[in-house]
Formats: sequence, structure tokens, C-alpha cells
Amino acid sequence: MDTADLENRLLADDEDTTLIIGHWTYAGTGWTNPGDKALADAAAARAREYAQWKAEVRRIRAGV
Repeated sequence: MDTADLENRLLADDEDTTLIIGHWTYAGTGWTNPGDKALADAAAARAREYAQWKAEVRRIRAGV
């Protein structure tokens, strides 16, 4: 592989351009309704409970 040729081609000042069409917009923060919030809160609580259970099992197995 000729790396010098590759470098020259990559660094060449070509007239090729890329047109990017699009934009970002802010859609908001938070949940759209109380039900979605309740589901997210329940999932987070379950994840915390699982992490605590897992830590307790490790402590028991380690004999601490």
C-alpha cells in the first residue's frame, strides 16, 4: 500500500463538498403523562431493589 499516495489524496483540496440537510429541535423534558412517569419510577425502583439484592447475595457468599 502506498501510504504517501493515500495521504496526498486525503489531503488534496478538491472541490467536492457535502451538503447536509436537517436540523435539531428541542422536543421537551419529562414525561408526556402521569402513567409514563409512574412506569419509569416503578422500573427505577425495581432496578434499585435488584442491585441491593445482588449486593446482599455477594456479601453472603463472601461470608461478610
